[in-house]
Amino acid sequence: MKNKETLDAFRKKNVPELKAQIHQNNKDLYELRAKAAVGQMAAPHLVRRLKKDIARCNTIISEAEAGK
Repeated sequence: MKNKETLDAFRKKNVPELKAQIHQNNKDLYELRAKAAVGQMAAPHLVRRLKKDIARCNTIISEAEAGK
């Protein structure tokens, strides 16, 4: 159920907002990877969640550009 709510929230955004979200997620992912390299990462599950959110945003952008 949580994934459906997340997907609906992403679908409500327009393309520039989604691109900004992707940029922010990439920035957060970089910071998490840096923390993991040092050994200070408290929540390793966030890496997977961020990667999936980036993929969801890219999918929605592709759908919007295709005219769906």
